[in-house]
Amino acid sequence: MHEIKKAVALEKTFVGENETEIQFKIETVCSTSEEMRNTLSFMAQSSHRFYLELAKKLIVCFEK
Repeated sequence: MHEIKKAVALEKTFVGENETEIQFKIETVCSTSEEMRNTLSFMAQSSHRFYLELAKKLIVCFEK
């Protein structure tokens, strides 16, 4: 039986009213539902780490 690989790619940019720009780029290949769940979990963890790091940088910026 052959494994069917499914590739997914998405690139999206959001621009806020104050010219804040957020860009997302995701590329992945999943062949099982378990791989898909692991990928979604990784995306959530990565997003959480990204926003925590951004919050720290913004706080430092405004404390100056």
